[in-house]
Amino acid sequence: HGYPRFNSPSSLALALKEAGVDIVTTANNHALDQDEQGLLNSLDNLDQIGLMHTGTFRASDEQVPLLTEVQGFNLAFLAYTTTTNGLPVPAGKDYLVNMWDKEKAAADIKAARDQGAEFVITSIHFGPEYQRHPSSDQQEIVQELIELGADLILGCHPHVVQPWAEQIKPGSDQRVLVAYSLGNFISNQYFPYTDRGIILYVTLAKDPLSGVIDIDSYRVLPTRVLREQRHTVVLDDKLEFP
Repeated sequence: HGYPRFNSPSSLALALKEAGVDIVTTANNHALDQDEQGLLNSLDNLDQIGLMHTGTFRASDEQVPLLTEVQGFNLAFLAYTTTTNGLPVPAGKDYLVNMWDKEKAAADIKAARDQGAEFVITSIHFGPEYQRHPSSDQQEIVQELIELGADLILGCHPHVVQPWAEQIKPGSDQRVLVAYSLGNFISNQYFPYTDRGIILYVTLAKDPLSGVIDIDSYRVLPTRVLREQRHTVVLDDKLEFP
């Protein structure tokens, strides 16, 4: 199927895994493009090759935060989308797609902490496409996530890079890093700035006294898609904001 309902070969998942991707988030506006069966096929393909995923689910008891340990740190991954492009989630099957809902996010973050998560990474698919500054809706959702206890917020959907910002968690001195939109990593879109993206490297550190895990440092690597005979991703020498 073509625009606006997409379908990709399962070999794409294997390519991601072989490129070094460990976790994918599947909550986005195209989650239901091939209806419920397409969503389930995607999850089966990811499980077959051993690529961790969160954001869409086969059943309500699977709709839980993804926890994984990285170098002794217990990390939780959550993913939400604000839209499914007007395609309705099948009746009685809300678990299929993590639609953004503040109460649900609060419950998920609490559940993650209860299960031992020391750092909560939240992916949120939101905001108007091709806009280079976050909308008021995006800013409002981010503030809600910070208040709920998210530690790192990764935005996607606009297809262009939006600014990133550090904030301080209410009632603490902990940093929260927000990337409103990481842009496109690889894409064939032709709108202005859709050939740009950022790779965000975040280093975590554990306080030896309190045991709290916090963001120690981060760096941003700007990328650009070269559209030639083959699409290649290269480092971008400059990242401009209007």
